[in-house]
Amino acid sequence: MKKACSSPSREEVTTQLSRVPFLKHSDPLFWHGRCPGFTATAPPPCIWRSTKAPREDHEQDWWLTASEFEDDAEITSAKVRQLATLLRMSRKTVLYTGAGISASVVGQAARSGTNTVGWKAVDKRKVPPTFTHRALGYLGRVGLVHSWIQQNHDGLPQKAGFPQEHLNEIHGSWYDPSNPVVKYSGSLHSRCYDWMERDAEGADLVLVLGTSLSGLNADEVATNAGHRSLEGGCLGTVCLNLQQTPQDGLMSLRLFGRSDNLLRLLLRELGLSAAELSEVAKPSKPLWPAKSRVLVPYDAQGFRLPTTPDEGNEGNEDDDSGGGGGGGGGDRGRSGKGSRQRWMWLDLRDRQRVRLTKGHNVQGAKQPAYMHIGAKRDVKLKSGAIRRACPEGKGTVLRRDESEAAFKVSIEGACMTLGIWWLDAALRGAVPQLPVVNCDPIYGFPGDSGDDDDGDGAAGGSSRTRKARGTTAANSTKPTSKSKKAGKRSKGWEEE
Repeated sequence: MKKACSSPSREEVTTQLSRVPFLKHSDPLFWHGRCPGFTATAPPPCIWRSTKAPREDHEQDWWLTASEFEDDAEITSAKVRQLATLLRMSRKTVLYTGAGISASVVGQAARSGTNTVGWKAVDKRKVPPTFTHRALGYLGRVGLVHSWIQQNHDGLPQKAGFPQEHLNEIHGSWYDPSNPVVKYSGSLHSRCYDWMERDAEGADLVLVLGTSLSGLNADEVATNAGHRSLEGGCLGTVCLNLQQTPQDGLMSLRLFGRSDNLLRLLLRELGLSAAELSEVAKPSKPLWPAKSRVLVPYDAQGFRLPTTPDEGNEGNEDDDSGGGGGGGGGDRGRSGKGSRQRWMWLDLRDRQRVRLTKGHNVQGAKQPAYMHIGAKRDVKLKSGAIRRACPEGKGTVLRRDESEAAFKVSIEGACMTLGIWWLDAALRGAVPQLPVVNCDPIYGFPGDSGDDDDGDGAAGGSSRTRKARGTTAANSTKPTSKSKKAGKRSKGWEEE
């Protein structure tokens, strides 16, 4: 395989993709992709051979096995250069990832000769991000990745610094009480589902890592972009995996190798120095606030305050990212010090009273331990015991756990977890709705005295702060009603 003398233009790439049909597994280019600039060579070397399917719980094509492959150094280098070119061309890049990117630290269900099969004997909530997470976090922070559809629940993208507002935890999260891990029998959070559908229809380039693409509902994020590339309108899909997938024939570019190695090469190709790579791998600065009480531009319902008089709190239907189960995005350039718009203190210190915000997916997730939260009727357990319905979803902050980068929260007697990174997202006004708010919020104005108060006990604030006299803060806008899509959870991790 040889690289063309110069990088192709976007028009050349999209034209080529529109002219090259999907490849059959017998086509030599099946191993490399449909992008221009390459000629076919032999398949990559097999580094671990298996005659069995990657997973027993999914039907597979007859030719697909769990064998693992790795491109040689020259071909890898050429493919990484092409990937860097596609990233720079892309108008909207979406990540679609599965358990494989976390396998080196927690294990995986699929067969593998490289990663641990089955779950490692570790506390999965305390493992560090891999270099893959760190690299993708960097790409998100610098704007080369615009959205991430994350099948895992582990919080490792956020721990690696990927912005919460651009992360769609489609199957639920260990670190978002408003979006618990969804059981197979449950329904996806309606806002996460809508967000996934927008990305499936609007991505210019999709990067697939660590997933077998074996037929889950969310796989449409990857496959739709491939189909649109046949029409000449987008760059399609790129896959970085050790194993083959049943969708390799639609790929614009196919890289075989360990994602840690491939992404390190990619960052070098994008111009990062050795020192900058070291900073990505081991950040020297903290990623989120040390304080547990911060003044944020949100109202008592957890909705982001409007930046202009005409902006409503859910007027973000066309946004491509969101958090707290919402579509919305990014740092909104909200007015700061000296603003007369009243903000809310988000107080997550020990013993503070909090509640889930409206629109959560606790009932949809169908986790037995949480089914009383948000329920309208008492819940009968399998044991026959009756658990009292708790429709309000109120609770208490137990502690801040730095080892897990999270707050432990008791909601109606059930232990839940909130990632510390939500504080950073709240400070920036980055997500349209917060997962939790205080039961009796206190308000203040940016820049007034009291902003830095992080002492023990009840929340303080300046002389101009006061508790809410109702459920909605001043300057807030009532959210508009929205039809709910009950997208079914597709198979994956469902452990809570």
